[in-house]
Amino acid sequence: MRIQHLYESGEFTRQDITYPIVITGARWRSAPGLISTSWSGGSYANVEICLGSAARAASAPSSNFATNRAGDHTLVYDGTVPYLPGTGNGTGIPGPVVVEVAFETPFTYDPTAGRDFLWEVSYPTGSWSGGTTSIGDFFSISAGSRVWNNTGPAAISGGIGTFRAMAVELLYERRGIDEGPLVGLPVTLTARSSSLPLSGRMLQKKSGYAPLADVAPPAGRPDLRHDVVFALGGPPGSVEVDALSLGLDMVLADEATGRSTLPPGAWGAVLFSVDGVQGTPTEVIRRELGAADGVAGDIFTHMIPGSSLPSIYANRTTRAMDSTELGLYDAATATRGAVETIDGLAHLYELDADLVATLPSQPTVYFSLDPSTVLAYAAAPFWSGTLPSPGTILQRTWLGSSWGPVSVFRAYDQLGLVIQDDIDALGVDEASCKLLFSITTSSPSALNFSQLRLYAWCLDGGTDYVGDYLVADGSATVASSMGTGESSTGLGPKTNVTSLCPEDPGRGWSLLPATQGNYLPFSTGQPLAPLPIEGFPPRLSSSLFRTCTRAGTPAIMTAMVGWPSPNTVRADGIAIFFIYLPGTAPYPILSVARSSSPTWPLAGAPITLEFPLPDTTLLGVEIDGWWVAASLSGELAQSPPVRLAL
Repeated sequence: MRIQHLYESGEFTRQDITYPIVITGARWRSAPGLISTSWSGGSYANVEICLGSAARAASAPSSNFATNRAGDHTLVYDGTVPYLPGTGNGTGIPGPVVVEVAFETPFTYDPTAGRDFLWEVSYPTGSWSGGTTSIGDFFSISAGSRVWNNTGPAAISGGIGTFRAMAVELLYERRGIDEGPLVGLPVTLTARSSSLPLSGRMLQKKSGYAPLADVAPPAGRPDLRHDVVFALGGPPGSVEVDALSLGLDMVLADEATGRSTLPPGAWGAVLFSVDGVQGTPTEVIRRELGAADGVAGDIFTHMIPGSSLPSIYANRTTRAMDSTELGLYDAATATRGAVETIDGLAHLYELDADLVATLPSQPTVYFSLDPSTVLAYAAAPFWSGTLPSPGTILQRTWLGSSWGPVSVFRAYDQLGLVIQDDIDALGVDEASCKLLFSITTSSPSALNFSQLRLYAWCLDGGTDYVGDYLVADGSATVASSMGTGESSTGLGPKTNVTSLCPEDPGRGWSLLPATQGNYLPFSTGQPLAPLPIEGFPPRLSSSLFRTCTRAGTPAIMTAMVGWPSPNTVRADGIAIFFIYLPGTAPYPILSVARSSSPTWPLAGAPITLEFPLPDTTLLGVEIDGWWVAASLSGELAQSPPVRLAL
């Protein structure tokens, strides 16, 4: 048996689905009118289900199956499909669900892209086992058609049933949602030159879903505005930076082998963005590729394999922020923005004085220049001792009231590169004398290198290390574990990692007062094991960050995502945030029933809360934050608790 069903895209848009959706499953019912008929059910073996856009209009299908398929035709399920027993519900009443399938491969469909929708089912003769079945529920309107052949799954063509297709319920999400322990994370970034009007500026985003802003720093703090940091002697706007780091990154790696290392009980993450996707990337990147705003303006997080994290976060790549939330997509003009550089720690200089006192008072900005800027500034004195190259890392140090002179930190050849290679992402860990970098996929060395390379320098005159950044057992590159589409060896074509920021939020965790180098436990929450409460599955993502109120006083921001299950229908309910000292009873401080994010007006959207930092004379006192949620339909869920030091 092979059967295709074609549906007009209007079947989606008439139900207000005017955006890409991720189809994760399907179910269908028995036909109405089966007043007393019952069936015992069974199963079909070796069933293949495919989804895709239709190459022909639903009102005019071809009898040839292949002719009806567009280029995105995708096998989403291959296996056994149970057919549930049941009894009809009576004349004119849809029958019970008889088939429900969760797809192995989600499929993204955009009903506004100009093509109708197609789904196709095939199975061999004799694949049925069990008792009796019902008949499916078909409808006779112009919005759907079918093509079928009962001889077997290899059939090339079949009969046409114009204006007659099966009624099927698609299970789907609206593209996807932010996930992971860093949802709503604060970042500092620059946008690519095409990302107007945000290009050419160093933009800060506070924790939560605040807009990007280019503002002067508090008095006495490093001035991170783009035209101040990168004033190289030319006119404003003449400098395009491809990669940057403030030196606060935390690179978890062994400098002798290039392998990632994690102390017991610790966790690590890489923030990154991508473009030019190749290979077979992870599902979340594929999903964003199919969205109207694309993938290049999104920020992803990857939890380093082996991290001590709750299972819903461990060893995963998730989307932490969407380009629509960052303001890098203009829906009116369909202009897609792109993240050029990202630093997940520079925002710490915007926090309260107690936290800033733990940071380096004279930080150094490390950066590389776009090839066009290298050419424009080829005669600049800071290239002294080397040839100008986009593969060279430059540096500049804050001197208390202004930035010092630009100089070469490491030349391209010291990093194992050739002069034409272009560094596109950078994370520098001054404390451990290590850095990670990426070069553009168009660079001459790109085919032979992983997209994440480790460089470790010696202060005692020994030999520096440079090589691919590997997982702990050395069996694959970290970039491949991130799901970018890179091969496990790092060789061959690969996706371009355009920005990165390695973090170790668990480093230096202690109850001692904050000291220099021990600031992350006081600024970024540590996820804990879910509470063992029956009926509240731990499927929500949540975070805790130290922030500042508009008056400049210290505060705490928490974000929660996934309440209730992502859907396209408003599904109000209640979400409660609890705050408590470890080992004490949780105390509720908020209940809400609406999303706080204007870009996510529907269910599953982020909810945020900001409240003053509790007064304490005991620096290092820990607090736990915990979310629970319930929808009006009775759906219950919780997030893993998150711990933050005050």
